[in-house]
Amino acid sequence: MLCTTDKKFYKRVTWQQYLFLVNLLELFYKQNLLLLGLLNMEIVRPLYSPLCNLEVMEALKNIKDTKKKFGLRNLATITYETLQYLEESPCKYQNSKNIIEFLEEMEFYKLMPKECLMMINDPPTSALHIQLLIEDSEERLTEEQVNEILQISRKYFPGPPPENN
Repeated sequence: MLCTTDKKFYKRVTWQQYLFLVNLLELFYKQNLLLLGLLNMEIVRPLYSPLCNLEVMEALKNIKDTKKKFGLRNLATITYETLQYLEESPCKYQNSKNIIEFLEEMEFYKLMPKECLMMINDPPTSALHIQLLIEDSEERLTEEQVNEILQISRKYFPGPPPENN
């Protein structure tokens, strides 16, 4: 096995051999992405688009079985633990329709996208919670607006259904 830190290795490899190794590594990387189903994903917008916890949970559920088939046990463990965490979070009770409607109603308040994303991932339940999620909320929002945001949050993200005793 060649050690990449060995200076003799660099001297013994020709330019053509180096390009062959780079192409081989690139092919190996793409093959692993294909096995995971990540290379065939459709790009919705070519710009950066953060995902909410619900989207991450759905994506992980879609690819969790492929990792076991191809011997990617470490990745399967990480996926399992992440899914366990997400299934205990508020995203378990959310759906795409409610998130879209929530974002449409939040446009009035002119919040930053990252603030809306944080409110989707961790729906606010109090005025203090909103202060933690929205930067300079005391200056940007009135008390009435804070209460409206709380009502909107409860409307679209009601949380777990009540248990029947």
